Amino acid sequence: MTTQNVSFSKDGLVFAHVSWDCKSAERNLCGILHPVTASSLASLTQVYTENSGEIDLVYLEQDADTSPCVLRLQCAPHSSVLISSLLIVTEARTMEVYSGAGDYCGTCRGERHHTLPNEGAAEDISLFKKYLKLESPLASCDVKLLSLGGRDRVGIAGIVLGLQDDGRDGGSRPRARASTCAACRPWWSPWAPACRPERRTSWRWCSFSRRIRPMP
Repeated sequence: MTTQNVSFSKDGLVFAHVSWDCKSAERNLCGILHPVTASSLASLTQVYTENSGEIDLVYLEQDADTSPCVLRLQCAPHSSVLISSLLIVTEARTMEVYSGAGDYCGTCRGERHHTLPNEGAAEDISLFKKYLKLESPLASCDVKLLSLGGRDRVGIAGIVLGLQDDGRDGGSRPRARASTCAACRPWWSPWAPACRPERRTSWRWCSFSRRIRPMP
């Protein structure tokens, strides 16, 4: 996936790459990307509601060579957190979620959450809320926005990520699939972080700032 835009959350814990161009002149995903240390649908919905205010969509538009629209949501290397759930409110009715290495995580068909007036158009803008709790927490995931009805533009109202501690502080790091760790990808991968581990004794556990810990 070729990334066109990168936006960090205000606290720097997570960031988003998008495969389509951001066409909102005064807004980007930074203002609607909200990490929270919770995972339930009710908690993430509350965070979205508290931060949405007067809804002003961030629009992504398709380039000739990019299809479908993909959001890569990734924890910052220093953050010591993993993504455990996500809630996204967009014009797209359906989302598919994959790990950073392409493993399928789940599909969600959203429920209509808002309807906004669309000036100069016969139909109003419908926004759909989609929520998915991941079976295994991830350092990064790809979200495909689907069911756009052939449109080459999609509006995004909010992204809320449920986070949990990755276990590096005060205890053993929880087991994770090889696909969840961006640092274990080849150094030439466009998604690999700037720093690389010193050695590789296991493809399962690693740390951005420490030596890789072998599996017991």
